[in-house]
Amino acid sequence: MADTEFEHLFTVPPTKFVDERNRIATALRKAGRPADAAWVKKMAKPTPSVFAANQAVRRDPGSARALLEATERLRNAQVGRISGDAFGEARSAQHRALDRLLEESRAALLAADMNVSQTVLEKTANNLRWGSLLADTRPLVEKGRLLRDVRPPGFEAFTGESLAPGRQLHLRSVPPEKTDTARDPAVATQKAAAAEKRLKREQRARIAGLRSGLTRAKTAALSAKRDHDRVDERRKRAEKRVEQLQREMDSTRDEVAEATREGRAAAQRVSAAEAEVERARLEIDAADIEN
Repeated sequence: MADTEFEHLFTVPPTKFVDERNRIATALRKAGRPADAAWVKKMAKPTPSVFAANQAVRRDPGSARALLEATERLRNAQVGRISGDAFGEARSAQHRALDRLLEESRAALLAADMNVSQTVLEKTANNLRWGSLLADTRPLVEKGRLLRDVRPPGFEAFTGESLAPGRQLHLRSVPPEKTDTARDPAVATQKAAAAEKRLKREQRARIAGLRSGLTRAKTAALSAKRDHDRVDERRKRAEKRVEQLQREMDSTRDEVAEATREGRAAAQRVSAAEAEVERARLEIDAADIEN
């Protein structure tokens, strides 16, 4: 199987993993690579904590190397190969590396639109811490290729030897370092959970602000519509008044025209009467002369 196809599967979120795995397996089978196709088909969907651990390593390989180196020093300290001071330094370095990787894990989960819970972050921290300790998972942690959640190792992880049944010593039996509790992975996960709650509160506040703004905008739009309706009603009334005045003006114009015609006719009658009076006067004058 090509490295790019193989690596791609370790970057796919769990919600999309099965579809992408089947697509690649089908493509490999069609390409005449049945063995690779069968291997890919058997890959299980990663848990959120496995996905988060792999993405953290791929996002910050420097911190992953620092974690592996610090864990190796701790392993040597457990079997007495280095001094107590070196143990404290190695533990502090491990915590610092885990803190950085957990921040990357959280960012990867958010980018994939996945739930960032304290439980997921604790399991992610265990995958990185325990996976960097065991010989068979160290290479997988280093390359961001974990396939499943890592179980807590026993004392054989420190010595390479198996203990008698019933005498397993787990990592959590190692006394916590009192001088560096602020860097403990559990504290880091609590901080991440608190940050998640703060982010959700901020998101709720932003949503409430947006809803309030939407309500104000709707109120303003309703008020503007009412104003528009009032103005439109006044416009309609004004148009009706203009039409009425136009009709009255047309009627008045007709009356003026009729009066003008009647005035002209009256003037003509007056002129005719004046002419008749003048003829009568002339006739009277003529009669007087004859007498």
